[in-house]
Amino acid sequence: MPELPEVENVCRMLRFHILNKKIKDVNVIYSKVIDYPDYKEFIQEAKGQTILEVNRRGKWIIMKLSEDTILSHLRMEGKYFVEPKKRPYNKHDLLAFQFEDGFELVYNDTRKFGRLLLFNDIDAEKYLDNRLGPEPGENALTVSYLKNKLKGKSIAIKTALLDQSIVSGLGNIYVNEVLFEAKVNPKRKAKDVTKKELKVIIEYAKEIFDLSIESGGTTIRTFAAGHEPGKFQEHLKVHFREGEVCKVCDTPIKKEKVYGRGTYYCPKCQKK
Repeated sequence: MPELPEVENVCRMLRFHILNKKIKDVNVIYSKVIDYPDYKEFIQEAKGQTILEVNRRGKWIIMKLSEDTILSHLRMEGKYFVEPKKRPYNKHDLLAFQFEDGFELVYNDTRKFGRLLLFNDIDAEKYLDNRLGPEPGENALTVSYLKNKLKGKSIAIKTALLDQSIVSGLGNIYVNEVLFEAKVNPKRKAKDVTKKELKVIIEYAKEIFDLSIESGGTTIRTFAAGHEPGKFQEHLKVHFREGEVCKVCDTPIKKEKVYGRGTYYCPKCQKK
């Protein structure tokens, strides 16, 4: 699943290719990809508008149009490609924004989980505000904020950090990596993680995100920003390394399920 660094790289690709392009039409191939409003209204509202900005909050792509805002979430396998209109669609192309210059922004999703929504600017901001906490690197993500959010929570710290309403942008890969760097066991109860440990978690989350963004994100199987795969997988220390030895202590990396999510950790460096 694309996480914050991957989505940031998609946004950078989109800024390069689609800013100031006017939408001539929208070809909705799979109507369920439009979550709001209904797909016919989505097409009608988007037609004739120009894409002025492409931004991001957490894992959400925000396309600011001349009158409205489109929100896009890639979920598991979503991808965007900018192509000449002459290219035939394949079976995983779900939607295409057709521009006046003859190019298209094609949304491709093998799992069909991704969604797009169109709101006026105020409602788009409210929609995200109601769902997202601060992300690593934002001033609002402090030790006090995080300690208060985790107060009384007996769920695993891994599970708590995946909650986008608590911290925005973290997903399975990066939580595994952050907790390894912070030497915190992923199964520890969230309420028991100390302020000192939370401080380290926040610091490493930003550091890892910054490095991953500059590396183009992480490509485990299929992620690409446009047609370019990421390279951060070369820096992973625990994720997808089950059975390999820890780079710090030579203990074999373990994999377990934590609330249904594949969790990689070092049993020695991250003692419970």
